Amino acid sequence: FIEYVMNRGGNGGGDPLEAIEVMSNLAEINAVYLSGGDGKGDETFWSNGTRRFEGKAIEALRLAEEPMNLWMISEFVQDRVSKEEVDSYKRLKRIAFAQEKIDQRKKKEALAELEEWVSANYFLQVIEKIWNKPMQGEDNKSKEAIRKYWLMRFPGIGERTSNILQESYMGMADPFLGRGILKDHFSAGLSEELLPEKIYQDNKIVICDWPVKEYGISGIYANIIYKTLFQKAMERREVSKEENPKLVGLFIDEWQTFCNPRTDAQFQATARSSWVATTYLTQNLEGVYTVMGSNMPKEKAKSLFGNLNLKYLCSNASYETNLWASEQIGKHLVDFENVNISKDMEISKTKNQHLHYKVPTDHFTMLKTGGKQNKYKVEAVVFKAGKTWGKDNQNYAVVEFDQRN
Repeated sequence: FIEYVMNRGGNGGGDPLEAIEVMSNLAEINAVYLSGGDGKGDETFWSNGTRRFEGKAIEALRLAEEPMNLWMISEFVQDRVSKEEVDSYKRLKRIAFAQEKIDQRKKKEALAELEEWVSANYFLQVIEKIWNKPMQGEDNKSKEAIRKYWLMRFPGIGERTSNILQESYMGMADPFLGRGILKDHFSAGLSEELLPEKIYQDNKIVICDWPVKEYGISGIYANIIYKTLFQKAMERREVSKEENPKLVGLFIDEWQTFCNPRTDAQFQATARSSWVATTYLTQNLEGVYTVMGSNMPKEKAKSLFGNLNLKYLCSNASYETNLWASEQIGKHLVDFENVNISKDMEISKTKNQHLHYKVPTDHFTMLKTGGKQNKYKVEAVVFKAGKTWGKDNQNYAVVEFDQRN
């Protein structure tokens, strides 16, 4: 997937930031998964530090014209040199390539030691390749930035900090380096027929068949990688320039497992202009809250739900979800009549109005759920802002589905 991002055509192709975005999504989901839904993930410092670490590694491989995939990035970062090793590396180069008069035996020994070290260290091979390659313009600026980062700044941040940044990256990359579906399907080059653009270009349907119950975190990674790349590809699509534009659908069951607050919110804001209809199925609001991080999770979730237009609200036992559903549909005025009987048995009546939910919260607990006992009928309340239903022009409708059709 990194190779796809770095080598794709069009504006923005080859930008390391896009590859970092995909990897960051995986790291965030991994943090949520391992924390049991806490959703806190890493602190901002480590998150930003890891992004910079990954970006500088990808940029180094790009400048060296090396393969850009998780295998080579992992080789590069694991072979990185410490501050003491940088000093040794610079000392050997200074002696081996000294212009001034120096003992030739020392020069030969330094050169032999340097060559042996570089031949066994992929990080130094990349650095040497970049250093010896003439570059111009932006690449020359990047060359200098890479040299400063890997040979000065990064070794200077301290061994403990550098180890944590490396382990943060390796924690995300490790599942792709062993055996299993991630190595088999996401670490062995590109398959032309599976490029996301082929879906609308060749009228294809792609099914990501990696159930989380069978594959665990690997299944989550696999589905999220393709989902993220699909969303990015659709956002780049220019429907107005296509001869025969096709509508595209994105259908996700158990959406809370594969939801990302940043990328999903960005995608939903422009999905309609890209001719993409999204269908997300989830159990309740609480399940989505858990993947929204620790900073304002409810607000993020509700904002994301607000970008989803047509909502089918089925039977649910979650009070918070049902309350949210009732609030979406809104309230109306209900007439109330109060009857008072005095001690002399005189009756007086007063009328007033109160705002009540059009669809009360308990109504969602009584919707039919299908099966033989309900004659295979499933009920749902359907709601879409700006649309009215039925002869009474209500902003919602109770609809029924037959499970057997």
